[in-house]
Amino acid sequence: MAFIVEKDEATAGRRFVPFRLFKSDGTSPETGASNGTMLGSLNGAAQMSLGSISAVSATAGMYGMQLTQSNVSTLGSLALYTDTVATNFAQHVATVQVVNYNPMSLQSGVLLGPGSFSSTTVSAGNFAPGVYSGVSFSIRDSGIATTSYQLGNYSGVSVEVKTGGIQPTSVGAGNYSGMSVEIKTKGIDTNSIVSANYSGVSVEVKSGGIQAASVGAGTYSGVSVEVKTGGIQAASVGKGAYSGVSIEVTTGGIQTVSIGKGAYSGVSVEVTTGGIQVASVGKGSYSGVTVEISNIAAGTFSGVAVALTKIISAAGERSAASSLLSTSLGGTTPRLLQQAFELLRNKVTVSGSTMTVFKSDDATSSWTATISTGTATVYGVAPGLA
Repeated sequence: MAFIVEKDEATAGRRFVPFRLFKSDGTSPETGASNGTMLGSLNGAAQMSLGSISAVSATAGMYGMQLTQSNVSTLGSLALYTDTVATNFAQHVATVQVVNYNPMSLQSGVLLGPGSFSSTTVSAGNFAPGVYSGVSFSIRDSGIATTSYQLGNYSGVSVEVKTGGIQPTSVGAGNYSGMSVEIKTKGIDTNSIVSANYSGVSVEVKSGGIQAASVGAGTYSGVSVEVKTGGIQAASVGKGAYSGVSIEVTTGGIQTVSIGKGAYSGVSVEVTTGGIQVASVGKGSYSGVTVEISNIAAGTFSGVAVALTKIISAAGERSAASSLLSTSLGGTTPRLLQQAFELLRNKVTVSGSTMTVFKSDDATSSWTATISTGTATVYGVAPGLA
């Protein structure tokens, strides 16, 4: 029987070939072959030296040859010979078959090495985890047991649902289509309903009604909340639009800190001695409100009475003065009020019968006049064109 070794076997122990050597009589064990030379012939080629023989039990004639990985790197038959014996005759000690599969692995009585197999039946217990293509498993009458399913995605797999149905504990988070879960007589408990939008779900309201503590932030339609004897407390009324809600006003009245932005009808607010402060008057329409004059900002006001202290600003005053000085005093040729002041304050020259009045730079002529002379040096001024 040939000794079988997988091609390029990496484990040294699987490349060790044991054998017995006999003396020339063919029955007596050869005891002196230790450290002898082993010869080999691969696939009928010329003999080659493979190395030294090692003794397993020289007394019994048991020896062995440790082949190297390169010795089994080629598929085929490797014949082993030795002539290192006491009587110096050659002996064929073993034949090694170098194969392309692992002889240490046995699958249902069939040795399967790497390759393609057709019409081969293999026990399901011999399949290791992996990816298989074109492999068919026979499913017995009992079907696939649930315990044999691993985590994964399955297509075209049917699982029998027993009479008891799918238990709620087996339905995890996910989206389900066409699945019905039996609701027991007592219905769905409120503690099992999480935040979400539900359609066609009815929740039983107990005799005590919906408790105020269970009504969270949201918009409710057709919900009635019982108001206790003490009425709705101001602290519980948040921002929003309320219809038909009455809040009891205590003796102290509505406090200013509790009035937020909004439109109020029929609301009276007590104004203390200091009056309404500008910071508390927001945008809006006010009727019958008195505001201190220093608090009126620029704008258009109708029906507002203001006690005059200082009407216009410094810039406004300058604008008004400029407008006054530009006023015409009449005549076919406009005579400006400003030109009258120029005669009193600016440079004036007389040359012959012409008088020239200069502008404030004393260089540019503003207007001229004709001088008439008589018994006096100057007895009249006739304004000329500007």
